[in-house]
Amino acid sequence: MTIRTALTAAHRRTDRSVRPHRGAAALGLGAVLMLLPGALAGCGAPDRSAEADLLQKTLSGVPGVESALVTYSNGFDSDYTVAVDVQMPTATDQQIVSMMRGMTTVMADDFEDFSTPVSISLGDGVSVESIGQMDPDTVARDLTRARLLRRGPADAGTVKVSRVTAGVHVRIQGVS
Repeated sequence: MTIRTALTAAHRRTDRSVRPHRGAAALGLGAVLMLLPGALAGCGAPDRSAEADLLQKTLSGVPGVESALVTYSNGFDSDYTVAVDVQMPTATDQQIVSMMRGMTTVMADDFEDFSTPVSISLGDGVSVESIGQMDPDTVARDLTRARLLRRGPADAGTVKVSRVTAGVHVRIQGVS
């Protein structure tokens, strides 16, 4: 037997013994690929489009609300967000706090996995915003703070009170 014949025979034995393992590996890989879409479908936040629509309808019907816009996004590549933008230029503080209580009730735990930026424009250059859901009592304090700053000794053009992770930021622009 020549060296070439021996190597060819050894290769055939090795090749035959490896083939069943390759088949098992391919079968295992195929099973993983079949299960992957189902596993990925379970990732992320659940569909809450109906709840977002209900939130917009509820906010639009609250006394003092001129307009309400709820922007809903739920996607692996587009983030999980429910952004709320409410215009209440003629609303009383009581109406604003009432709107916040209604919003908190409707949102409840439905948007726990979502980013929930909230912006309330109160007219007269005053706005309150948050990177997350707002507590109605906190909003009442922020409103008082913003309106006092707006009507303070210097005539502020705009006052924006922002609640962020690090605390409260107050931005005053256009002071004369």
